[in-house]
Amino acid sequence: MPQKLTDDQLQALKAAGTKYRRELLAMPLALLQPVLAHMTMRANVRGKEVVGEISEGAEIRPYRSAKDAVEGIPEITLRELETFLGDVVREFDPNMLLGTLFTDRAATPLTDREIARKMAFLMAQSVSNKFYKAIWSAKRNASGSTTMDLFDGFATIIDKEITDKNITSDKGNFADLGSVNEANVGDKLMEAYNDAVSEELQSESRIKLFVPRLIYNQYNKWYLAEFGSVAYNKEFKKTFLEGTDDTVELVPMTGLKDTGKIIFTVRNNMLVGCDQMSDMEQVEIRRPDNPKALQFFMMLYFGVQLESISPQRLLVGQFTTTTGE
Repeated sequence: MPQKLTDDQLQALKAAGTKYRRELLAMPLALLQPVLAHMTMRANVRGKEVVGEISEGAEIRPYRSAKDAVEGIPEITLRELETFLGDVVREFDPNMLLGTLFTDRAATPLTDREIARKMAFLMAQSVSNKFYKAIWSAKRNASGSTTMDLFDGFATIIDKEITDKNITSDKGNFADLGSVNEANVGDKLMEAYNDAVSEELQSESRIKLFVPRLIYNQYNKWYLAEFGSVAYNKEFKKTFLEGTDDTVELVPMTGLKDTGKIIFTVRNNMLVGCDQMSDMEQVEIRRPDNPKALQFFMMLYFGVQLESISPQRLLVGQFTTTTGE
């Protein structure tokens, strides 16, 4: 049976939303660090923020004395990073939730404040877990009821750009890898890098190659088959794409499952927008109409965008998977 909360513990729990507001609001993003470590976070974004790139072709030429000897203007390509306000309202039985805190009993009993903090963070952790897939595959639906409805994920944005003919092989930011399996995955990835990734992108000192975990696992097996085995009782994990002089980092992403995509890009091209700075974002633990329950309420902004889809900063690879040789 779960331990029953005392009145003091109930009061401490309700006060936790205010007391730990900043920590609780930061927690969904803090727990996303395995993903965000490969992207660039923009804080204080509420609604739309203009992003993009400037293609500047200025260069020195032979001297001209004419005062109107002006050539060209910068080419500016604008995109919008939009964050959307989302919320969660979750009723829970604090007595049942409290039982999960005592699976490993500490020598010293938890204080009311520690109990309140642990319970509040347990709810916030659940919010964070939903972002792992959504950051790639979410599709904005203002009438929806899940994290997958809050914003357009990276894969959704890319799909729209492909549909609009802004990402194509002719433009140099798309490659069709065809059928990929364990026997050919390494050759396919290296071929995409060598033949389809632009020279400008190849010249970057650190390129991210986002792949579904299935492709990453296949690549490790392919590498072992091609280049030898691992010493007994040792783990093998290939971090960089073979043949790239350790400039292309393999980044497996669970959220890319079922998208049929790999993505060559750089970290500062993958923008993750949030607020984290204003009073618009809230956390509260309160009493609902149900006398046996408490209510966890959180409201925050979130959204993603590619700063550029130019071949100088992006290549999208499309593939199908097979199990054959």
